[in-house]
Amino acid sequence: MTVWAISDLHFDSARKQSMDRFGKDWEDHVARITTSWRKQVKETDLVLLGGDLSSVAQTIEKAKADLERISALPGKKVLVSGNHDIWLTKEALQASAWRDEFLFLQGNCIQIEDKIICGLRGWLSPNDPCYDALDRNRFNLEMQQLQSALDQAKELIASKENQNKKLKTYILLHFPPFTTKGIKTAFWELILENKVATNTVACIYGHFHIHEEWDNLKKITQESKLIHNIDCYLTTSAYLKHTLKQIH
Repeated sequence: MTVWAISDLHFDSARKQSMDRFGKDWEDHVARITTSWRKQVKETDLVLLGGDLSSVAQTIEKAKADLERISALPGKKVLVSGNHDIWLTKEALQASAWRDEFLFLQGNCIQIEDKIICGLRGWLSPNDPCYDALDRNRFNLEMQQLQSALDQAKELIASKENQNKKLKTYILLHFPPFTTKGIKTAFWELILENKVATNTVACIYGHFHIHEEWDNLKKITQESKLIHNIDCYLTTSAYLKHTLKQIH
Protein backbone atom coordinates (compact mmCIF):
# COMPACT_ATOMS: atom_id res chain seq x y z
CA MET A 1 0.00 0.00 0.00
CA THR A 2 1.35 3.37 -1.06
CA VAL A 3 0.16 6.48 0.80
CA TRP A 4 -0.75 9.52 -1.30
CA ALA A 5 -2.09 12.93 -0.31
CA ILE A 6 -3.74 15.95 -1.88
CA SER A 7 -5.95 18.76 -0.61
CA ASP A 8 -7.90 21.74 -1.89
CA LEU A 9 -9.33 20.05 -4.96
CA HIS A 10 -11.95 22.82 -5.13
CA PHE A 11 -14.19 20.90 -7.48
CA ASP A 12 -17.25 22.94 -8.40
CA SER A 13 -19.53 20.73 -10.45
CA ALA A 14 -22.71 22.28 -9.04
CA ARG A 15 -22.00 25.75 -10.45
CA LYS A 16 -19.86 24.50 -13.34
CA GLN A 17 -17.50 27.43 -12.83
CA SER A 18 -13.83 27.09 -13.66
CA MET A 19 -11.11 27.89 -11.13
CA ASP A 20 -9.14 29.37 -14.03
CA ARG A 21 -10.41 32.76 -12.88
CA PHE A 22 -7.90 32.56 -10.02
CA GLY A 23 -4.90 32.42 -12.33
CA LYS A 24 -2.63 30.08 -14.26
CA ASP A 25 -2.09 27.81 -11.25
CA TRP A 26 -5.67 26.59 -11.71
CA GLU A 27 -5.90 26.12 -15.46
CA ASP A 28 -7.77 22.92 -16.33
CA HIS A 29 -7.15 21.70 -12.78
CA VAL A 30 -9.98 19.13 -12.57
CA ALA A 31 -8.79 17.21 -15.62
CA ARG A 32 -5.18 17.43 -14.44
CA ILE A 33 -6.05 16.04 -11.00
CA THR A 34 -8.16 13.16 -12.27
CA THR A 35 -5.68 12.21 -14.99
CA SER A 36 -2.68 12.15 -12.65
CA TRP A 37 -4.70 10.37 -9.94
CA ARG A 38 -5.58 7.51 -12.29
CA LYS A 39 -1.96 7.23 -13.43
CA GLN A 40 -0.47 7.28 -9.93
CA VAL A 41 -2.87 5.53 -7.59
CA LYS A 42 -3.77 1.86 -7.41
CA GLU A 43 -7.01 0.53 -5.94
CA THR A 44 -5.06 -0.89 -2.99
CA ASP A 45 -3.42 2.46 -2.16
CA LEU A 46 -4.43 4.95 0.52
CA VAL A 47 -5.30 8.56 -0.39
CA LEU A 48 -5.38 11.24 2.33
CA LEU A 49 -7.61 14.18 1.40
CA GLY A 50 -6.92 17.37 3.34
CA GLY A 51 -10.22 19.19 2.87
CA ASP A 52 -11.80 21.75 0.54
CA LEU A 53 -12.98 19.05 -1.80
CA SER A 54 -15.90 21.13 -3.08
CA SER A 55 -15.72 24.90 -3.37
CA VAL A 56 -19.17 26.25 -2.61
CA ALA A 57 -21.59 23.39 -1.95
CA GLN A 58 -23.76 24.15 1.09
CA THR A 59 -25.26 20.65 1.40
CA ILE A 60 -24.11 17.14 0.64
CA GLU A 61 -26.74 16.94 -2.10
CA LYS A 62 -25.14 19.91 -3.85
CA ALA A 63 -21.72 18.28 -3.48
CA LYS A 64 -23.06 15.09 -5.10
CA ALA A 65 -21.33 15.48 -8.47
CA ASP A 66 -18.00 16.29 -6.80
CA LEU A 67 -18.27 13.27 -4.48
CA GLU A 68 -19.15 11.01 -7.38
CA ARG A 69 -16.09 12.23 -9.27
CA ILE A 70 -13.79 11.54 -6.32
CA SER A 71 -15.47 8.24 -5.47
CA ALA A 72 -14.83 6.96 -9.01
CA LEU A 73 -11.08 7.46 -8.61
CA PRO A 74 -8.92 4.58 -7.29
CA GLY A 75 -7.73 4.10 -3.73
CA LYS A 76 -9.10 3.99 -0.19
CA LYS A 77 -9.96 7.57 0.75
CA VAL A 78 -9.52 9.19 4.19
CA LEU A 79 -10.60 12.80 4.50
CA VAL A 80 -11.00 15.79 6.78
CA SER A 81 -13.09 18.88 6.15
CA GLY A 82 -11.78 22.25 5.02
CA ASN A 83 -13.18 25.70 5.60
CA HIS A 84 -15.11 25.42 2.31
CA ASP A 85 -16.64 22.05 3.20
CA ILE A 86 -19.73 23.40 4.93
CA TRP A 87 -21.65 20.38 3.64
CA LEU A 88 -19.32 17.83 5.20
CA THR A 89 -20.46 16.47 8.56
CA LYS A 90 -20.35 12.97 9.98
CA GLU A 91 -24.13 12.87 10.14
CA ALA A 92 -24.65 13.94 6.54
CA LEU A 93 -22.00 11.56 5.24
CA GLN A 94 -23.33 8.62 7.26
CA ALA A 95 -26.82 9.19 5.88
CA SER A 96 -25.58 9.45 2.29
CA ALA A 97 -24.81 6.98 -0.46
CA TRP A 98 -21.09 7.59 0.17
CA ARG A 99 -20.98 6.40 3.80
CA ASP A 100 -18.82 3.42 2.77
CA GLU A 101 -16.75 5.32 0.22
CA PHE A 102 -14.97 7.80 2.48
CA LEU A 103 -13.44 7.51 5.96
CA PHE A 104 -14.10 10.90 7.56
CA LEU A 105 -11.98 12.05 10.50
CA GLN A 106 -12.97 14.85 12.86
CA GLY A 107 -10.89 14.77 16.02
CA ASN A 108 -10.35 11.02 15.96
CA CYS A 109 -8.05 8.44 14.39
CA ILE A 110 -8.20 5.16 12.55
CA GLN A 111 -5.75 2.35 11.93
CA ILE A 112 -5.24 0.86 8.48
CA GLU A 113 -2.68 -1.96 8.52
CA ASP A 114 0.46 -0.45 10.13
CA LYS A 115 -0.72 3.14 9.65
CA ILE A 116 -2.51 5.31 12.20
CA ILE A 117 -4.14 8.41 10.77
CA CYS A 118 -5.23 11.26 13.06
CA GLY A 119 -7.50 13.79 11.39
CA LEU A 120 -9.19 17.13 11.97
CA ARG A 121 -9.70 20.45 10.23
CA GLY A 122 -7.46 22.64 12.40
CA TRP A 123 -7.90 26.41 12.39
CA LEU A 124 -6.14 29.77 12.49
CA SER A 125 -4.02 30.22 15.61
CA PRO A 126 -3.77 33.40 17.70
CA ASN A 127 -0.28 34.15 16.35
CA ASP A 128 -1.47 34.08 12.73
CA PRO A 129 -1.77 37.53 11.07
CA CYS A 130 -5.23 36.55 9.79
CA TYR A 131 -6.55 35.52 13.23
CA ASP A 132 -9.60 37.36 14.54
CA ALA A 133 -11.26 37.32 17.96
CA LEU A 134 -14.17 35.49 16.31
CA ASP A 135 -11.80 32.58 15.61
CA ARG A 136 -11.25 31.86 19.32
CA ASN A 137 -14.03 29.31 19.86
CA ARG A 138 -13.21 27.35 16.73
CA PHE A 139 -9.50 27.41 17.57
CA ASN A 140 -10.18 26.03 21.07
CA LEU A 141 -12.47 23.31 19.68
CA GLU A 142 -9.95 22.20 17.08
CA MET A 143 -7.16 22.11 19.68
CA GLN A 144 -9.34 19.81 21.77
CA GLN A 145 -9.98 17.64 18.74
CA LEU A 146 -6.26 17.38 18.02
CA GLN A 147 -5.61 16.29 21.60
CA SER A 148 -8.43 13.74 21.37
CA ALA A 149 -7.06 12.28 18.13
CA LEU A 150 -3.54 12.04 19.54
CA ASP A 151 -4.81 10.38 22.73
CA GLN A 152 -6.65 7.79 20.66
CA ALA A 153 -3.50 7.15 18.64
CA LYS A 154 -1.50 6.57 21.82
CA GLU A 155 -4.10 4.07 23.00
CA LEU A 156 -3.89 2.19 19.72
CA ILE A 157 -0.11 2.09 19.84
CA ALA A 158 -0.17 0.73 23.41
CA SER A 159 -2.81 -1.92 22.66
CA LYS A 160 -1.96 -5.63 22.82
CA GLU A 161 -2.80 -6.04 19.14
CA ASN A 162 -0.06 -3.60 18.17
CA GLN A 163 2.70 -4.53 20.62
CA ASN A 164 4.95 -6.09 18.01
CA LYS A 165 4.13 -3.72 15.15
CA LYS A 166 6.19 -0.82 13.91
CA LEU A 167 3.47 1.72 13.33
CA LYS A 168 3.58 4.92 11.29
CA THR A 169 1.47 7.82 12.50
CA TYR A 170 0.07 10.43 10.14
CA ILE A 171 -1.59 13.68 11.18
CA LEU A 172 -3.97 14.96 8.52
CA LEU A 173 -5.12 18.59 8.75
CA HIS A 174 -6.64 21.19 6.48
CA PHE A 175 -5.08 24.25 8.13
CA PRO A 176 -1.28 24.02 8.47
CA PRO A 177 0.13 23.96 12.02
CA PHE A 178 2.13 27.02 10.93
CA THR A 179 1.13 30.59 10.18
CA THR A 180 1.12 32.21 6.75
CA LYS A 181 4.54 33.59 7.72
CA GLY A 182 5.92 30.12 8.45
CA ILE A 183 5.80 30.44 12.27
CA LYS A 184 4.95 27.49 14.53
CA THR A 185 1.47 27.54 16.07
CA ALA A 186 -0.11 25.96 19.12
CA PHE A 187 -1.19 23.04 16.93
CA TRP A 188 2.44 22.28 16.11
CA GLU A 189 3.50 22.56 19.75
CA LEU A 190 0.75 20.13 20.74
CA ILE A 191 1.90 17.67 18.08
CA LEU A 192 5.44 17.81 19.45
CA GLU A 193 4.25 17.38 23.05
CA ASN A 194 2.26 14.30 22.08
CA LYS A 195 4.55 12.71 19.51
CA VAL A 196 3.01 9.28 19.28
CA ALA A 197 5.61 7.12 17.57
CA THR A 198 9.33 6.59 17.65
CA ASN A 199 9.47 6.21 13.88
CA THR A 200 8.73 8.97 11.38
CA VAL A 201 5.54 10.90 11.97
CA ALA A 202 4.15 12.72 8.95
CA CYS A 203 2.06 15.88 9.16
CA ILE A 204 -0.01 16.67 6.08
CA TYR A 205 -1.93 19.90 5.45
CA GLY A 206 -3.27 22.27 2.79
CA HIS A 207 -5.20 25.56 2.72
CA PHE A 208 -2.33 27.83 1.59
CA HIS A 209 -2.74 29.06 -2.00
CA ILE A 210 -0.33 31.99 -2.28
CA HIS A 211 3.22 31.52 -3.54
CA GLU A 212 4.63 33.66 -0.72
CA GLU A 213 2.95 31.36 1.82
CA TRP A 214 4.48 28.36 0.09
CA ASP A 215 7.93 29.93 0.31
CA ASN A 216 7.46 30.78 3.99
CA LEU A 217 6.86 27.11 4.81
CA LYS A 218 10.08 25.80 3.27
CA LYS A 219 12.38 26.62 6.18
CA ILE A 220 10.06 25.23 8.85
CA THR A 221 9.51 22.09 6.77
CA GLN A 222 13.26 21.42 6.60
CA GLU A 223 13.63 22.12 10.31
CA SER A 224 10.85 19.72 11.26
CA LYS A 225 12.62 16.89 9.46
CA LEU A 226 16.11 17.65 10.74
CA ILE A 227 15.22 18.41 14.37
CA HIS A 228 12.03 16.49 15.07
CA ASN A 229 12.17 13.74 12.44
CA ILE A 230 8.69 14.72 11.28
CA ASP A 231 7.98 14.90 7.56
CA CYS A 232 5.75 17.88 6.78
CA TYR A 233 3.87 18.05 3.50
CA LEU A 234 1.93 20.93 2.00
CA THR A 235 -0.51 19.16 -0.31
CA THR A 236 -2.57 22.00 -1.76
CA SER A 237 -3.44 20.86 -5.27
CA ALA A 238 -2.13 24.02 -6.94
CA TYR A 239 1.16 23.73 -5.05
CA LEU A 240 1.52 20.12 -6.26
CA LYS A 241 0.66 21.21 -9.82
CA HIS A 242 -2.48 19.09 -9.50
CA THR A 243 -0.75 15.77 -8.99
CA LEU A 244 -0.84 13.65 -5.83
CA LYS A 245 2.05 13.65 -3.39
CA GLN A 246 3.51 10.26 -2.49
CA ILE A 247 3.98 10.25 1.28
CA HIS A 248 5.35 6.77 2.07
